[in-house]
Amino acid sequence: MRINLFANHVARLEDLKEDLKFKKNELTNIDEAIEEIELLDDEKVQFLIGEVFIFNNVEKTQALLQETKTKKEQEIANLDVKISETQEK
Repeated sequence: MRINLFANHVARLEDLKEDLKFKKNELTNIDEAIEEIELLDDEKVQFLIGEVFIFNNVEKTQALLQETKTKKEQEIANLDVKISETQEK
């Protein structure tokens, strides 16, 4: 029974670490998109929301990306807390 609990604990920890890695990769992509958009003139930019692309001007797209970045950073912080709590058990 204890071995099973330990295996579940390790599996959960690995899942959390994998999620963290994925979210950090997404954050890197968002940062790169913000940098690329800064180089654009006042053009229409495609922005993916859910499964649909929308066209926005550069300023609106930058605001949306910044909002997305803030949410992703919060998700990463929450995962870091969960990982720490899981490791302490």
